[in-house]
Amino acid sequence: MSAIACPVCGAKVGVENINIREGVALCPSCGRLTRLGELAEDPALIGVAEGEPPRGCWIRDDGVETRVGASSRSVGGFLGALFFTVFWNGIVGIFVLVAAAGTWQHLVGPLPAWVPGMAKGGNAPMSLGMVVFLWVFLTPFITVGLVMAGVTLVSLAGKVELRLRQAEGSVFVGVGSLGWRRRFDAGAVKRVHLNQTLWKQNDQSKEVVVIEAERRVAFGSMLTDERRRWLAAAAAKLLRPRAG
Repeated sequence: MSAIACPVCGAKVGVENINIREGVALCPSCGRLTRLGELAEDPALIGVAEGEPPRGCWIRDDGVETRVGASSRSVGGFLGALFFTVFWNGIVGIFVLVAAAGTWQHLVGPLPAWVPGMAKGGNAPMSLGMVVFLWVFLTPFITVGLVMAGVTLVSLAGKVELRLRQAEGSVFVGVGSLGWRRRFDAGAVKRVHLNQTLWKQNDQSKEVVVIEAERRVAFGSMLTDERRRWLAAAAAKLLRPRAG
C-alpha cells in the first residue's frame, strides 16, 4: 500500500490503523477518522518532489507567499499552436474584414478609396441585417482564434504556478502577470492527484493536476510529463498538512 498521511496533522498512518473493509483510517496522532480515498497518495507522485526541482520548475517562498511553479515553454507546442493560430485567424480574418467593411458603410459612410476592391464599383452596401448576422456568426470563430493566440503565447513564454498565502490558494496560468487564475480554500484540500481530462485532443485525453478542495481545480495540461508530475507532487507535499 502507498504511504499515507493524515490530512489534518500530516502524521503517518500505519497499516494497523487502517480498516480496509470499512474504507477508513484512524490517525494515531490527532484521532481523526478519514476515508481512505482522502488519504492515499497518488503512487505516481511518491518521492517525485524530493531533492532539487527539475529544469523549468521552481519553489519560491518570500515569507508571505509560497509559489510552486513550472514553465509551460515548449518548442513543439509553440510551433504547432502558431501554425494553427495563423491558419485559423487568416481564414476568419477575411470574413471579419467583410463584416467590418459592412459596419463602416452603415455607421460612417462609403469605404475609403484605399480599401482593395471594396471601394471600387457601384455595388450597394451590405444590408444591416446581413452585417449583424455575420458578426453573430463569426463570434465563436473569433473567440477560438483569440484562445489559440493565448495558447501560443503560453507555449512560448508562459507558466503554471500554485500560490499559497496562509489559507488562500490559487492556481495561475499565463504570461507574466496576465492570465487565468482559479482560487480555492487551501484549508479544504482533500487530495492532490493526476487525472485525465474529460475533453480530448487528437482523440486522446490530456493528463492534468487536480486539486480536490471545496471546488475541483484542474491545470497543467500544457506542461511536459516531468514538470507536471513534479508540480503535482510538490503541490501535494505543500497542501497536505493544511488539509482538513
